[in-house]
Amino acid sequence: MALSNALIGSNGVPALHDINANFNSTYGNWYYGTDQNPPGGTYDLVSVIMHELGHGLGFSGSMTMTGASDAWGLSGDPYAYDRFTENGSGQDLLNMHFFQIPRLRSACN
Repeated sequence: MALSNALIGSNGVPALHDINANFNSTYGNWYYGTDQNPPGGTYDLVSVIMHELGHGLGFSGSMTMTGASDAWGLSGDPYAYDRFTENGSGQDLLNMHFFQIPRLRSACN
């Protein structure tokens, strides 16, 4: 919703929250420090919050993997952030020379 509002230049649906995020404060492995140096076995709460707020602002990709089935995109096109995905060797995941990944189909196809 936040991205939509920014694109149209106004609050498209004032009754809805732009971003809604809930975090469980009783989860035992949060690291609450702000030095980006969480001890082993803990999760950096600041990094998790920033990650989730990024999704709320529209940063998302469509890469999926279920067992041996991989896919990306909608209506034959990758999402904008799919274009920057790489594997650990620096290979572009959209490069069909390296990867034969079928595109997701839209609900209309």
